[in-house]
Amino acid sequence: MIADLVIKNASLVVPNSEVIEADLAIRDGKIAAWSRLISMSAREEIDVRGQAVFPGIIDPHVHLGVFGDPAGDAATETAAALCGGVTTLGCYVSDEGSYRSAIPRWAETVVPHSYTDLFVHPVVLTDFHLNELSEVVKRFELSSFKVYMWGLPGVVDSVDDGFLLDVFSVAEQAGGEMRAAGQAGGEMRAAGQAGGEMRAAGQAGGGPWVCIHAENPQLIKRAEARLGAQVFSRQGTLIDWEKTHPGIAESEAVMRAIFLSRDTEAQLYFVHVSSRETVDVLSGIHDSRIRAETTSPYLTLDAETQAGVLAKMVPPIRHQADCDRLWEGLLRQDIRTIGTDNTTLTRAEKRSDESIWNAVPGYPVLGTHLPVLLEEGYHRRGIDLPTLVGWVTENPARTFGLYPQKGSLLPGSDADLVVIDLQRERTVRSAELASRADFSLYEGKAVRGWPSLVIKQGRVAVDRGELRPLASARPSGRVLNRL
Repeated sequence: MIADLVIKNASLVVPNSEVIEADLAIRDGKIAAWSRLISMSAREEIDVRGQAVFPGIIDPHVHLGVFGDPAGDAATETAAALCGGVTTLGCYVSDEGSYRSAIPRWAETVVPHSYTDLFVHPVVLTDFHLNELSEVVKRFELSSFKVYMWGLPGVVDSVDDGFLLDVFSVAEQAGGEMRAAGQAGGEMRAAGQAGGEMRAAGQAGGGPWVCIHAENPQLIKRAEARLGAQVFSRQGTLIDWEKTHPGIAESEAVMRAIFLSRDTEAQLYFVHVSSRETVDVLSGIHDSRIRAETTSPYLTLDAETQAGVLAKMVPPIRHQADCDRLWEGLLRQDIRTIGTDNTTLTRAEKRSDESIWNAVPGYPVLGTHLPVLLEEGYHRRGIDLPTLVGWVTENPARTFGLYPQKGSLLPGSDADLVVIDLQRERTVRSAELASRADFSLYEGKAVRGWPSLVIKQGRVAVDRGELRPLASARPSGRVLNRL
């Protein structure tokens, strides 16, 4: 056999396992083999001695086209992601109409411009969405969909507990159907067959995950009222903003959703967990139906030291004690995955010259996602690479039914790889991150651990932070759901 590419002298970081010194061979866009010494001939060899090799990073929480044109955002933001080592994005798709037509329409708009692979989480907003949800899950082989217990005023409405119970019932029904289908085709899935069988095999319980933005609207309104008019009359700080979304508003909503789901088999996935109070709730839950995600900004920034308006987000960036507790939650497996909640916008779109109260939530962080986690988690906190890499590769892949196609170094897995120079230090400049955004939360900060190469579908797509010429790096993203 002739390999297309052999990576020599790599330190292979096997997620949730160990680091192995080995060569790795790629053929036809897949990992063909790896061993201590690969002697097969290859069309190209790259020596990466002294560098680590990860599976391509999976960001399960991304918003594209919220403030910009979806096709334009797909081109720039997936390029920024790829340059930062992120090769697969889980995208939230919101539409007031039927998702039977909205999901294919979204794919037709976004996929031709995408440098990364994509999977879809539609947002369930209305009774109409609820009524078609079972069919939509089955038609597109969805591993997940989303609801907002607290919405964004003027953008997304909150859902009440009755609606949430109805969503759980649909998720339970869909899970039962998927488990029944799984029993009929178990042998095929065990063999790791691609497509729908592979996705179904990766899911923990055989049903879709209900992704939940968990905050209590009444507690948020109470917190705003307690601050008083004098606070809202001034420019405001991130600390002021954090007080309007207290940790208890998040932790109570998480606890309530878990309680409401107790008589169902619905699987709950709490997105962007931000507070130490929520980690305390999750630490008491020992249920495979419950999973949680946090984000790289919540793990690496705090309200006391971060510039105000640009870092406004919902839920808010909190305090150092929250950062520390989130890391503890990851290490204790109370939290299983790390995303970004990336929402790209410019300073003008964010209204960065206005007060904290008038500024728009959201920030661009795809290009810095992996490097800042390596700086904070590996270099500063001493977390071992297999554990850290597991949170952004294997764990999201297993959760959303992508494993072992994604998130793995197993032979037969997609050859999406990141070669990391762990000691390479680079000062963050937003103009160098390929995004259309004109700011970064990490502007001017020195960060260690940047990709030297990113390999997508078996080809070198990024070299030292730069997209290769179009012959090698061109928009070639795929939607991993069935369309």
